[in-house]
Amino acid sequence: MRKRDKNILADLDRFRCMTRNDINDLHFSGLKNPVTCCNTVMKRLRRDRHIEVNAAQQPYIYFPSPAPIKKDSAKFPHFLNIVEFYKSLLNFQEPDAFVILKHAHLFGT
Repeated sequence: MRKRDKNILADLDRFRCMTRNDINDLHFSGLKNPVTCCNTVMKRLRRDRHIEVNAAQQPYIYFPSPAPIKKDSAKFPHFLNIVEFYKSLLNFQEPDAFVILKHAHLFGT
């Protein structure tokens, strides 16, 4: 498994879910054919059971395996927005730390 594959899996663990476009933007943007390369890598990771996919959405939504949230959960748009926010930060500077809390009850909500 390549370092890039491990980085993709780490991001899926951190963000819980990502679209193919998110993965493409974060890990394949510097390549000549980023979408084709991204699709090939994601297909291999899925085949090897490192990830799961919601193919009902376009672009596909990927999850780590086992998926921490249901593939049809009402929460996954929230997690996709976190990825979008993270990508917007990268337009200015890569953050030194970007921690996503797993339990909202830590804040008394």
